[in-house]
Amino acid sequence: MGVKPVLVLPFNDAQGIVWRSFKPIVPQLKQVLAAVLVGVPADTAQGQPALMAAMRADPFFAVLETPAGQLAGEYFLALYEWAARVCPPGQVLHLAFPDRVAFALGGGFGEAFLEDVSSLRAEDTPLLFARSEAAWATHPANYRQAEAMITAAGEMLFGKRLDFAWCHLAIQAGRLASLLPTLTRRDMSLLAEMVAGLVDEVQMHEVDWLAWEDPFILEVDGAALKAEREGSAAQSRHRLRYAVPMMEVLLDRAV
Repeated sequence: MGVKPVLVLPFNDAQGIVWRSFKPIVPQLKQVLAAVLVGVPADTAQGQPALMAAMRADPFFAVLETPAGQLAGEYFLALYEWAARVCPPGQVLHLAFPDRVAFALGGGFGEAFLEDVSSLRAEDTPLLFARSEAAWATHPANYRQAEAMITAAGEMLFGKRLDFAWCHLAIQAGRLASLLPTLTRRDMSLLAEMVAGLVDEVQMHEVDWLAWEDPFILEVDGAALKAEREGSAAQSRHRLRYAVPMMEVLLDRAV
């Protein structure tokens, strides 16, 4: 795959909403990446034939089709195991999410994103790209409140401030390969378990390009959507449903 890094994305997009914003930024990705490895669930593959055709026709993409209906952690684990297997041990992998990447490049942060990705050295991994204060300020307050509890729990238990509900983790393929067999969770808390397994070595770099992506992806007014999400008890419950298991993971790992 060469010296350039590789992007690894869970592309769960049965409605094609993310692909609409992701497709235009592919030429920019080709400037700094060797490849994009995507995990596509069966329902996305079946429902979005144009997406699948575009990826299969472009050697820049490699596609792993996964079963529909998997738990989030099962899906992530299958994708990350495959990426670690097909890449050389020293290959830098950027584990990220396609909506976040599409927003970073299409929403006004392209130069900073490309610089951060292209300038990262293998010896500086594992590295979490985390939301800066400016990035967090764009998110609904209930999102931040839920995830702040996870961060605070991790700091109490490990003495280190980290984003356990992460959006972007850079790691060498060999280190990822050795980490994955230690993981036991199969829901969203797998993400926190990964960082807990790297806690003694992982560092964190806060970036503005992890500002809230939903208004850009959904093509709606950001202020209105933010107010709607902040006033939604269902949204608050959704955030807590992954925050609480993540804190349980950290408590278990700190023993």
